[in-house]
Amino acid sequence: MALKIDDFDPISNSDLREFWTRFPDRDIRRLILECVRGRRVLDRLLADAQRANHGCWQKGDHHGQALLKLLLDRLQDERLRLGSEGGNVVKLPNDSQYR
Repeated sequence: MALKIDDFDPISNSDLREFWTRFPDRDIRRLILECVRGRRVLDRLLADAQRANHGCWQKGDHHGQALLKLLLDRLQDERLRLGSEGGNVVKLPNDSQYR
């Protein structure tokens, strides 16, 4: 069965931890780190969009709020798809060198 970009089960944080242990190959580990980094960037983007939305709300900018609501919904949907709701973070042994 061929996988499509939007038609697969996401890799869980526990899957990533298992792959890190099972596959010491440098390229595989780079892919794992890329997944972890992408999730962290997604979390930061969501937090930034929430702050911007709050600023628009305080200023009464309803147009800006409407646009940010669309962005917030998309970011939140992706976090839910990834199972990263609730602040689960994968901590890898050499994570600090990739910040």
